[in-house]
Amino acid sequence: MPANLDPIGFWSYARSDDEASNGRLSTLRRLLRGELKLHWGRQEVRIWQDVEAIPYGTTWLTEIRQALAETSFFIPIVTRAFLESKMCCQEVMVFHQRQIS
Repeated sequence: MPANLDPIGFWSYARSDDEASNGRLSTLRRLLRGELKLHWGRQEVRIWQDVEAIPYGTTWLTEIRQALAETSFFIPIVTRAFLESKMCCQEVMVFHQRQIS
């Protein structure tokens, strides 16, 4: 990752997979964040996840778009449910478009 980008990731997953795994995908995100922090040292590493980052009562689509605009890396958790999710596919496309623009 280039030095001028803040280490902010976007955790793209099907929420039904996290629920079916009793929250293990959310746990994996937290563990990965900790591991990445070890590599970056003092700089804060963030991995954005909807259930943790979107305040109750806000427009979730606006929050997702804002997060995608600020992230420097994208982590898709590719499962069947992910591939069947319109929202997950849109997240991939939005991030991809931003990278090629």
